[in-house]
Amino acid sequence: MKGPRQCWAIIAFMIAFLIGGCISHTTFQSPRVLVRGQHAFGAGVAGWTSRYSSGRRSGLMEVDVFGRVGIASRVDAGIKLYVPFSGLFGDVKCQIRKSVPLISVGPGGSYGEFDDVHDSGDDFEYLGLYPVVLFGPNKFFGGLRMVYAEEIRHHSYGSHGTTNEYDYFPGKLLGVCLREGNVRALPEVTVYLHSYEGLIEGRVLTVVGVAFQQVSSTKEKEPE
Repeated sequence: MKGPRQCWAIIAFMIAFLIGGCISHTTFQSPRVLVRGQHAFGAGVAGWTSRYSSGRRSGLMEVDVFGRVGIASRVDAGIKLYVPFSGLFGDVKCQIRKSVPLISVGPGGSYGEFDDVHDSGDDFEYLGLYPVVLFGPNKFFGGLRMVYAEEIRHHSYGSHGTTNEYDYFPGKLLGVCLREGNVRALPEVTVYLHSYEGLIEGRVLTVVGVAFQQVSSTKEKEPE
């Protein structure tokens, strides 16, 4: 079984770097980590809307495919592909409190790139950092998620060189973890406040999604 899983992981990395993209808006995790050697695979969908102080609104859908594995005592790690932003996300999560309320913390990062062939002709790269804190009973929990994004624009016409832009998305999330055997449902709602170049734009980004996850069986007791 290890061989096929390794092949799928390699293929996932190759696809992500070929199709490139922007930042990830979803979490799809609870405060509880996987035990060492345990693994999980899942998929989710989310819709998000942006509301500006001017009254203008916009929205889009996001689809995620992800996997996680327990790598140490109270530590797991994951990888996620997301479209239509078409990027690659990875993170490590550590459960620092074993009893209720559970508390987990961890950093995440993402990378994506795309060519704007229909408009400016410029090439874009996106780097994202995602520190997160999840807390509460595993079934109902809250969290704080910060998104720091850097856009690197490589100019192709008119001007040369690159320009960098920075965005900040401090967010609060509410989630639920419903279990039936080895299957978990993970609905969540996250609200971000958008800050551009350190200035609050008055843009509120609301993300509502649900994911389903298949978790492998384990003889080791899961963290409480």
